[in-house]
Amino acid sequence: MMQNAMAPFGLALQDYFKGNKEAIAYIVRDDGHRDEMKIAPYFRTKADFSEMELFALQKVAGKVLDLGAGTGVHTLELQKSNLEVDALDISVQACEIMISRGVKNAICGSIYDQKQTQRYDTILSLGRSIGFVGDLKGMRKFLQYAKSIMKEKGQILFDSSDIRSSKDPIHVKYRQNNVQNGRYFGEIRFQIEFQGKLGDMFHMLQIDPKTLQTLCDEAGLHLEVIFRGDRGSYLAKITRK
Repeated sequence: MMQNAMAPFGLALQDYFKGNKEAIAYIVRDDGHRDEMKIAPYFRTKADFSEMELFALQKVAGKVLDLGAGTGVHTLELQKSNLEVDALDISVQACEIMISRGVKNAICGSIYDQKQTQRYDTILSLGRSIGFVGDLKGMRKFLQYAKSIMKEKGQILFDSSDIRSSKDPIHVKYRQNNVQNGRYFGEIRFQIEFQGKLGDMFHMLQIDPKTLQTLCDEAGLHLEVIFRGDRGSYLAKITRK
């Protein structure tokens, strides 16, 4: 279950929130590659937002669903603009922290737990949290489900990345192995580790704009790339055709 996969991350957030400002977790990829993940950025303020984040928040309107809301960094800013926001995260600790920080409506669970009678003007997912869909099949499922809870003139806003922009031999080899094994090159499999505790293995998707365009066409949705950042990153706006 995704909750088990994210459990160490939740503990790391909790550790930071309780005072350990040097808290660090680790991303352990299935090929053995290991990356340090500092927790402080998950508590950043608007002053630390990237240009892409600031641009995205300016595009948000109406009733909002913030997916992978984490500690509420984006929800809290949107609340200041008097927007109604449902902040959704799979981590129990993240939801508890959001509430403590002033998020008005924190929901612990998966987007697929949301009642389809609920409708949103904006479905938002920043910080590449959209990767939770796991693979291309998961992205297809997400687009159809998001379409079902999006208002007629609503929008989906999320950022992702074409990871082919990285020329690091370690990452190039990983992409090549994916393709050789019949997987999409942007599918990443890893575990999160914190203080010796490893979560379950899960899949994280980074999708290039051309492939996303194909999936949007299949779903009867319109894709517009409205911002391009560095290292292959981009901001997607998806609406009904």
